Amino acid sequence: MNLTYTVNSVSFAVNIYVSGNNTSVIYQPSWPNGTPWGSYADANGWAQLCISSITDQSAPYAPAGPGLVGESKII
Repeated sequence: MNLTYTVNSVSFAVNIYVSGNNTSVIYQPSWPNGTPWGSYADANGWAQLCISSITDQSAPYAPAGPGLVGESKII
């Protein structure tokens, strides 16, 4: 599965898509714990970690908030 993403340059909202599909499969307007994105870089980094967690079974989940680490998956 090939995933792509966009980050809104104003709100920093993240949309993750399956390539070739215009409907996002993940819409993340803030950190998962509800904390607003602090910057474009924060949202962009989270999107990359989220995609990694989906495509790589050994990758941890994307972090729930700023300054947190992603939780390991139980495999």
